[in-house]
Amino acid sequence: MRIGATEGTVLGRYRNFYGLGYVAHRVIPVSTGDSYEVNEFSCNGTTHGYQCAQGEWKGMTPTVYYAEHAGGLPVLNHPKYLRREPLRVALCGMGIGTLAAYSRQGDFYRFYEINPAVVEFARNARYFSFLGGASGEVDVVVDDARRALERERANGETKYDVMIVDVFTGDSIPAHMATREAFQLYLDRLASGGIMAFHISNWHLDLIPMVKAVAREFGLDLEVLQCCPTRYSFQSTWAFFSREKLPTDLFNPDRHHRVDLNVVPDLPVMTDDFHSVLPYIVSPFGLTEEN
Repeated sequence: MRIGATEGTVLGRYRNFYGLGYVAHRVIPVSTGDSYEVNEFSCNGTTHGYQCAQGEWKGMTPTVYYAEHAGGLPVLNHPKYLRREPLRVALCGMGIGTLAAYSRQGDFYRFYEINPAVVEFARNARYFSFLGGASGEVDVVVDDARRALERERANGETKYDVMIVDVFTGDSIPAHMATREAFQLYLDRLASGGIMAFHISNWHLDLIPMVKAVAREFGLDLEVLQCCPTRYSFQSTWAFFSREKLPTDLFNPDRHHRVDLNVVPDLPVMTDDFHSVLPYIVSPFGLTEEN
């Protein structure tokens, strides 16, 4: 059965205010080695995660964008993780909760997801087990992430050691999550020594100037890494921020391409009063200003 660009068997689907999504059981072809089976969750044509469904890799193997050299980096490189101390981790944009695979006993992971149907699918043990099988404590907040974080700030709740924002891979990004005011909120919720990560892979938008502008605005250390694909993960682009110097071993030349921020154009930071994604649009014809 063919489902858009995905071949497989549909296990469940939804349609609501936020669009169309489905879970499909499919086979992932691999150029070197055997193929493998997954349950894949897709929403509005964008893959939001899959979980291996057979063999030795079945279960809690981080996949797609959250491999150890990609979305797992801020957790695995945080000093508290390395010292085996409990971590508090927040993720805006839950997907299927893949990040929970890294949780350990004593850790606290909170996921923010605006679409209740996504939460229902991610919690359904027939499809996925990242949330249900997590070793640490997992909490899911069904709300706009920014609004929920603002409530936490107002209530003086405990801050996070790692904050990950993964809401920018779709065709229409939530600009209110990328403004100066939004970044101030994220930093207010980030503990001392914390690491903040943004997943900025996008077919239509080049968001590297956006994260460069934010780092300049707030005086943050910034690394933008293009992460190589592996057997169980896609190619992806991640931006990592910290008030302090980021870990020196974050970059691995065998697994990453480090973006030279000196050649990235300088653009103003978006604000709640004025924000436009037009400067970030990638031309379908490959044209640049020089053309």
